[in-house]
Amino acid sequence: MNLNTVARNLLIATLWSPGFVGAEEPKPEAGAVNHVLNGGFEDGLNGWEVFPASARAASDSQWAHGGTKSLKLTNLKGVSSRMWQTIRLEEDGPVEIKFSCWMRRAGTDPYAQVGIDFVVHAQDGSVKAYWWAIPGGTKEWACNSTKTFTVNESAESVEVYLLIYCADAIYPPGKKAAATSETAWFDDVVVTVAKKRAPPETQGK
Repeated sequence: MNLNTVARNLLIATLWSPGFVGAEEPKPEAGAVNHVLNGGFEDGLNGWEVFPASARAASDSQWAHGGTKSLKLTNLKGVSSRMWQTIRLEEDGPVEIKFSCWMRRAGTDPYAQVGIDFVVHAQDGSVKAYWWAIPGGTKEWACNSTKTFTVNESAESVEVYLLIYCADAIYPPGKKAAATSETAWFDDVVVTVAKKRAPPETQGK
């Protein structure tokens, strides 16, 4: 999957939700299971893939939102970078899939994108994607308000992308991505899946 194509399409076509800084942390429902392997990066980079190989990715103990570690991701100048994980699901539909993630960044470039993509593949072949990014200079931990997707068919998989995206396509005329190097931290990545609750029955008049 081409990173530039995916990220550019998601920037244009997917849903965006403002985040919040220092607000109450979203909490999963009682008994909910986080399907992300090593979403808090306490076990290094276990469960995650990195692209390209030149990206510098490491479990970092200097900054952590929850636990003692987070993911620290730094791209080379002008090269987009990502960490990703594919989650296979076996829950029969209809289901509700909830996502949340905490992020912070060191850079202040107003055009480079630091964000997270959640991409849901349903059994019927449909795809839903959710993109959320934080602005340059977000030095405190910020979290998207928990996003919920309803999938009427069985959900086959969820792809989670942690991104630093800098490409000429998102820069204004006269500016180039080649000068951009960003460092970002990601932590407490959560994906939960639950059976969709049936609406309460309404009593007849």
